[in-house]
Amino acid sequence: MKATFTSLFDAVKMVQMGLGIATIINDAIADSFGIQSSNLVTRPVTGLPLIPMFLAWKKNVILSKQAALLLQRLIENL
Repeated sequence: MKATFTSLFDAVKMVQMGLGIATIINDAIADSFGIQSSNLVTRPVTGLPLIPMFLAWKKNVILSKQAALLLQRLIENL
């Protein structure tokens, strides 16, 4: 199962409940939840090139089959 959260608290709670793992900026967890005293384990992600990327499309427009498939595949692999 893959999920996206708008609430950092919800993502952390699901991890604490044993429902999966999360990719979160470590400083955000430490500042918000006191990672040192919690039951979470963090591991740094290293060696990956970080390139900011954005994907945008017009709201309320029906996409072509090709564009819809591309969007679907991108979302599945994020």
